[in-house]
Amino acid sequence: MKIKARVVEDGAEPVVIITGERVGDRIDATRGVEFQNATLRGCDLSGLRIPQFGASASEFDRCDFSRARVDAGSLGFSKGAVFRDCRFAGAELTRAEPGIARFERCDFQGASLDGWFGAQAEFVECTFSGRLHRMRFYGTVDPPQVADAVGRLRNEFVGNDFEAAELTDVEFVGGIDLRAQRLPPGPEYVLIDDLPERLRRAHEVVAGWPVGPERTIALDEIAVLRAVYRDQPAIFRRRDQTIPEFERIWQTVEAVNL
Repeated sequence: MKIKARVVEDGAEPVVIITGERVGDRIDATRGVEFQNATLRGCDLSGLRIPQFGASASEFDRCDFSRARVDAGSLGFSKGAVFRDCRFAGAELTRAEPGIARFERCDFQGASLDGWFGAQAEFVECTFSGRLHRMRFYGTVDPPQVADAVGRLRNEFVGNDFEAAELTDVEFVGGIDLRAQRLPPGPEYVLIDDLPERLRRAHEVVAGWPVGPERTIALDEIAVLRAVYRDQPAIFRRRDQTIPEFERIWQTVEAVNL
């Protein structure tokens, strides 16, 4: 297959454009890199500081991104990217977006992913460990109007292992089957089933609280939760991670009789 790499100017810094097939190469991405219609097998990007990363219509098999740092960009844009059996262990990816990417059996152990909102990303049998903070995984492509461009309505999310991860402010929305994942154990976490009905009942309970600011805030918050989790049958959350007023709402949601 044809191998091609060229350098283009992207703002003040040159970015290397890679197309075609690479097998077992050490990729120089220190100036920034964009993969277009590329296939990489067993390639090494480990330990690199990558100022700009992008991938479209590209596949990565058994590639090593461990300890890499991406300062900007998207792991999948336009026509998206697929990562199979890739290593992201210890990678710093908080400044990168997952984008339109599919991750199959990828290793995210110890990776920094804070702020990832995977609205068009798929995760299948991936492994996570370490602290995961302020993240949201989606079972449905969001926003809905981009589904045609992405080429699907649903994001596959199954068989992922979070047992060794510490989850704070991590949300699963859009119809993700939480029982098809391995979730972290411990009394600080709770799996709440029958969420739509629980939120409906919790609204009734809170409506009976004394009239005042706490009741108003709680009713508004429940309305937000019903919108955010409208397609989610169950949630998994860490207790005592929000302010006491919001924790009281979640305690009410947990305690309602079904």
